[in-house]
Amino acid sequence: MSLIRFVRLLIEFKWLVILLPITLAATVFRLTKNEVREYTANSLLYTGLASGYNIESSGATKIDNVTVSNAFDNLFNTMKSKSSMEEVGLRLLAQHIMLTKPDSAVASKYTFGKLREVLSEKEIRALADSTYEKTLQNVYDDIIKPESKIAKVLMGAEKGIYSGPGILSRFSVNRQNNSDMVQISYSASDPAVVKKTLELITHVVIGKYKQIKIHETGNVVAYFEEQLRNVSAKLKNSEDKLTNFSSQNRIINYYEQTKMVTVKDGDLEERIQALISEIESNRAVLRDLENKIGFKDDLVAKSKKFASLRDSINFYTTRLTLMEFESKPREQEIAQVRERLNQLENKFKSNVIEYYELSNTKTGIPAKMYFSEWINATISIDKSQARLLILKDIKHEYDLKYDRFAPLGSTVSRYEREIGVIEKEYLSILGSLNLSKIREQNLMMSINLRVIDPPIYPTKAEPSKRSTLIVAAFMAGLILVIVSIIGREFLDNSLKHPVKAEKEIGVPFVGALPLVDPQKHNILFNVIETYTLNQCISRLKRLNGDNIKIPKLVLLCSTRKGEGKSYFISKLCSKLNESGAKSVWLNPHNYADGDFAYAYTLRGNFASTTSLNDVDITDTFDDCEYIFFELPPLISHPIPVGLVKQAAFTLILADSTRVWDSADQYVFQTYTENTQNPIGLLLNKVKHDFLEGIIGEIPKVRSWFRRKFKDLLIKRHQSKRTNVKLKYEMLKKEEESAWFTENGLTDFVETRVEIPDAVNRQSRIKAEKGKSLGYYRVLQKRRYRWIKIAAGLGTMGFVGICALYLFWKTTPESQYEKFTDFVVGNQVDSLAKVRSTRLVPNLDSIIIDPSQLESIPDSVRHDSVKTLIRQKEIQP
Repeated sequence: MSLIRFVRLLIEFKWLVILLPITLAATVFRLTKNEVREYTANSLLYTGLASGYNIESSGATKIDNVTVSNAFDNLFNTMKSKSSMEEVGLRLLAQHIMLTKPDSAVASKYTFGKLREVLSEKEIRALADSTYEKTLQNVYDDIIKPESKIAKVLMGAEKGIYSGPGILSRFSVNRQNNSDMVQISYSASDPAVVKKTLELITHVVIGKYKQIKIHETGNVVAYFEEQLRNVSAKLKNSEDKLTNFSSQNRIINYYEQTKMVTVKDGDLEERIQALISEIESNRAVLRDLENKIGFKDDLVAKSKKFASLRDSINFYTTRLTLMEFESKPREQEIAQVRERLNQLENKFKSNVIEYYELSNTKTGIPAKMYFSEWINATISIDKSQARLLILKDIKHEYDLKYDRFAPLGSTVSRYEREIGVIEKEYLSILGSLNLSKIREQNLMMSINLRVIDPPIYPTKAEPSKRSTLIVAAFMAGLILVIVSIIGREFLDNSLKHPVKAEKEIGVPFVGALPLVDPQKHNILFNVIETYTLNQCISRLKRLNGDNIKIPKLVLLCSTRKGEGKSYFISKLCSKLNESGAKSVWLNPHNYADGDFAYAYTLRGNFASTTSLNDVDITDTFDDCEYIFFELPPLISHPIPVGLVKQAAFTLILADSTRVWDSADQYVFQTYTENTQNPIGLLLNKVKHDFLEGIIGEIPKVRSWFRRKFKDLLIKRHQSKRTNVKLKYEMLKKEEESAWFTENGLTDFVETRVEIPDAVNRQSRIKAEKGKSLGYYRVLQKRRYRWIKIAAGLGTMGFVGICALYLFWKTTPESQYEKFTDFVVGNQVDSLAKVRSTRLVPNLDSIIIDPSQLESIPDSVRHDSVKTLIRQKEIQP
């Protein structure tokens, strides 16, 4: 599609292009007349998810962007979750229920009234309590009831300030670039609701996010703590078994005790063997001394005095031996026993010496020399025997211990192995528990959500989107119309223009007639018909070729009824007769004018027609150059094959406004199979725009603006006369060369019609329609007048839209915001101006510093300010 075609389509559907966008814009303008202005507040949170410190942090730790992005997604989804939004809505509702009158810091009069419309005073009193926590619990208890109004009306509303979907639709959260900061925004028509809702969102989200993070490791920690308790119980049970077993068997340290018993037993064995050797040695010495001294020891043995001393010596020797084997020897008592033992030994020696008063031995050696040795040997034997008895008893006890400890070792080892396995399990669980607690503490340190910028009370409403919506509606309507027009153009499968018709039907184009629209007075359709008929005559001469036979029988056919054959051929015959080429038209419609139109009879055996006589035409028409024979529609009537073969050529006519379908192609193909003569294409009802490629610029009355605008779209050669442009792309090269033959060109020039000037064109129209030239001049003036009126209305509409936009920007709410700024800034003069305009709607929500009121004169103070002073008990 070319640009000029696109512009022509817009002009063709100009009213649709204009009215639909304006209608949509006006509809949006009407629907947004009572638009509620919204207020927006923001809150900034620090998350620490990207760069926050935790136990696992280190200087070389790299930031994982995927992990950080996942953490932010988890946080955002937690904020936008259904449970979070519903909890915020219920908490906000609890705050509003506790109000007994409107409070600008919590809920405006509008919000307060809307809540009272849903809940009655009785229901509100039943829910309200002395504290916020109790009221919130009452609300939670109420929503689980089947007949709860809170659940059905307030929480079920799609765009309510208490419902989860409503809060979510006004809520947005965004990460600030690549930082740890998150900005939360909320919008509503009540500024107090905006501030309170943001505060509740931050409170609920921080608590819920911490709870989620703690639960991530809380269950793990609880599991390991439970396992640790179980293992501790098992370990204690095993240790108690070992303790009881050791107590019952008097085991302190089995391995040390076993080692000690073994060592002691070996030591006792060595000492016993040493004592035995010592006793045997002393006995040998004693026997030798007795033989030398010459007395018998039975005297000593039989003496009671000596026996008593020897028993005492044995007793103390035994006692000393036992004391030496004690684990903690008593040195003082041992010394006393030794001293007593020495005394007894000395006494025994003196008594023995007194008893035996011998002077010489058997060998003649003095007895005193051996007697001392004999006494010592006797005492040593007695002491050794006493020691030996004690050591044997002690060894017997150690043997009993050894026999008792031997089977206890396996049991002790089994208990110790069991305790060792349980200890390893205990240590493993303890290590896992410590890691879980470290992870839990790490998460606790990483959950450092903090409010950096708390929400503030919004004082200025957001700019209205009304103008944007109106413009968007206008543009949407315009785009919709344009897309529909373009789609209609591309989806139109009709023949439309000669190039497409020639391609669809498959025969060369000969001529066309325009589709006359009576409402388009500026288009000279009669001139267009003259142009197209002249070209059709030239193409007929080219189609006839070298055939000099006169008259030439030309068959005119169409596939369907109502294509316009009669109209087209009547125009063509008239033009041929005017140019000197006499022509007649034979038709089956019983139409005859006695000039060039004749009627023939359409009989039942029409398919057998071979000549004009077969259809009751007796005239030979020898003086005619062309005989146009109009055939009935090919689909509903048979083809006269004999007549077709005698024709010089055939002209098939098609309506350019309809689709050439398969039925048309089938019938036409049947016709072409019965003739070898040339076939040409005539198009009827062609839109004048599609004829520009055939006849050049369409002759019409154009304004100066349209001529200049068209010059910008296409480059064209201007002259006083309109040059006829032939579309050479339609012709083959051999046809182009034949087109400009001397005969063809001469014929074309002779039949060419020049476009007259504006006056002559109007005169021509006047002559044809029987109206005066003054009528057309008045019509032209009226047309320009309507253009001026339309331009004026468009200008007025634009000015009106601008005025409405300015009025919207200067609503009482905006003036109220200015008044608030003036009071805070101590602008007395501006305050006086605001008072004079009486644009202060409600001052209950204004916080005025008493020090600032001192500088405001009494004449400037509004009555509402004085009322506010009385209500707030402020002394001016």
